Amino acid sequence: MAVSATLRPGEYFAGYQILRKLGAGGMGAVYQARDRDLPRFVALKLLSLPDDGALDSRARFRREADTVARLQHPNIVTVYARGEEADQLWIAMTFVDGSDVARALREGAMHPARAVRIISETAAALDHAHETGILHRDVQPANILLTEGRPERALLTDFGIAKAFDESRQLTQGGEILASFQYAAPERLTRPGEVDPRADVYSLGCTLFHMLTGQPPYPGQNVGQIIYGHAYEPIPLPSHRNPALPRGFDEVITRALAKEPDHRFANCAELARSAAQVTRQGPPPPRTGPQPKPGPQPRTGPPPHPKPPPQTGPARTSDHLSGPRFATTRTAPGVPTGPPPTIPAPPQRQAAPSGPPPEPPERTGRGDTGPGIGTGPPPPPKRDTTFRIMIGLAVVTALALVSYFVFKFGDGHPSLSSATTTGVVPVTTTAVVSPTTLTTTETPYTTTTWTSPTTTTAAPPKAIVVPDVVGSPIATAKTQLEKEGFVVKEVQREDKHTKGTVVALDPAAGTSHPVGSTVTVYVSSGPATTITMPTLVGLSVADATGALQKLGWKGTITPTYVKTTDTAKSGKITDQNPAAGTTIARDAPVTVSVGQVSYSSYPS
Repeated sequence: MAVSATLRPGEYFAGYQILRKLGAGGMGAVYQARDRDLPRFVALKLLSLPDDGALDSRARFRREADTVARLQHPNIVTVYARGEEADQLWIAMTFVDGSDVARALREGAMHPARAVRIISETAAALDHAHETGILHRDVQPANILLTEGRPERALLTDFGIAKAFDESRQLTQGGEILASFQYAAPERLTRPGEVDPRADVYSLGCTLFHMLTGQPPYPGQNVGQIIYGHAYEPIPLPSHRNPALPRGFDEVITRALAKEPDHRFANCAELARSAAQVTRQGPPPPRTGPQPKPGPQPRTGPPPHPKPPPQTGPARTSDHLSGPRFATTRTAPGVPTGPPPTIPAPPQRQAAPSGPPPEPPERTGRGDTGPGIGTGPPPPPKRDTTFRIMIGLAVVTALALVSYFVFKFGDGHPSLSSATTTGVVPVTTTAVVSPTTLTTTETPYTTTTWTSPTTTTAAPPKAIVVPDVVGSPIATAKTQLEKEGFVVKEVQREDKHTKGTVVALDPAAGTSHPVGSTVTVYVSSGPATTITMPTLVGLSVADATGALQKLGWKGTITPTYVKTTDTAKSGKITDQNPAAGTTIARDAPVTVSVGQVSYSSYPS
């Protein structure tokens, strides 16, 4: 069944008084509520089910509650209770009065010191989960909550797709890929059954990259491009996106986002320590995890023509054929042996070739590593047909899993505890494989042909720097950005600055991006004329006034004192008008009832 009628402020559900709706997504809705029996606010998360009942969704929802209940850590949200009422599953969790990293990044890249502090607290939470035997599997900015006030504290949430190390696969049938693609480790996308805590290390590294630069490491235009970027494209350097960053972050990100798990940090704390070392302007700490295995490294130029070793018998087939693993693939019988093929450069969009692929240019002299004309054995074939088909089948498998996920789960997996929703591109994918090309047709958006890797590498697109136009009129800012080669997207929002003034950019000013990239320009629509009434019950009059003023309210509070024998309510607001969740004018009057202990009411 689907979620019943929307819960309204003031009504009770499962022993909690509903105060306001925080957000909703494909998995349900979340409300701020007050515990009827205990003096605390909670985030009440309700599961939305399709008409077929979705037993796997129920199991996943219950598992989230049970998973988080096992984790006791100051940087992980606490589960207070879970249950079922009127055939509706619910979880009561810590209510965080603040924001999350995803919302903070709407203002642009973070200061490195703040980013590293948040990452360090999140790393501590993740390592605690790993020590308990739990993978998070969906580490991303929207799932890191930030408390208001000082000191700011990070809390990890949304363990909805977390999984115990030794758990069976009944909840991931068909190879469902539930992680947010922008932050998912390569093995999560191509080898879902082989993940371990280092997949969370990778996702935490992607999150740090986003916080430092203002955008994720592989910001593709569709799901296929994002998957390909994580699996095969070179690791981007944060200093290339944001030249103001210390170069030391390049080494941290390069190790955190290594394609092979063995080359990453051994745990999240090690990543956090290395990042903290950069902010202290020192060299990264010595490596304590596994060292990279010797062997071919990613190349961007033409590969050499090494001498093939003698054939001594049929070679072993690869242990894992769910995705190309260029550094370790062993060949099948009949495929020429030799050093593994190199990781290809990102594919270029082009029409499918109508004839055979062009031959590589003839060598006229000695290269850096290969023999010259007439010396040594002839070079091996450019790419064996079998190998091309293996590549094609692997990518088709990944895209098929994406299509299954989009079809089954619609708008994606939400971050309900933080009242945000993480979706995926609604794309239906079909694929055609030939020995030379893999063509994907994504309806209704694009048709893309990926050509098999060759020995040539196209020049990267020209990078340009986002100019600082914050504070400028939108017309001036738009002209300057378009002159530099950017595409401008305007977003209006209420702000204290003059109407029509640019108040923020995404990506941030000073970062470098390819020509034709989109820059979101946030433009002030003027100060807000209304506010949403917050919950004042439980606060003092002074604290309530401060909370309202932070929202831009400029009215007055009129208190009425109510006698009580409960000392805990003395000086605290026990009722308010207007009610929480009501939209009011910025200067509207507010009346509250305040508890006042009446000692004369005690028996003598």
